[in-house]
Amino acid sequence: MTRLGTRHCAAPTIKQKDPRGHTIYWVGPAGKEQDAGSGTDFYAIRQNKVSVTPLRMDLTHYEAFDNLTDWLGRIRGAK
Repeated sequence: MTRLGTRHCAAPTIKQKDPRGHTIYWVGPAGKEQDAGSGTDFYAIRQNKVSVTPLRMDLTHYEAFDNLTDWLGRIRGAK
């Protein structure tokens, strides 16, 4: 079992024209590894091991939810 290693920010997107003259964007290269220490997926792969990292995709910041709801209510009430 491994944890997710982290990278520095990716390079900026690359703006180009396709053969028909349409603007296209290439995703920039991935950033350099920032956290690739023991226990990370990067480290496991570098050691020729299998990396199993349980992930979750919900990025909602639940701890801030109530505060932001209250804040938005105060803004609406101030109009």
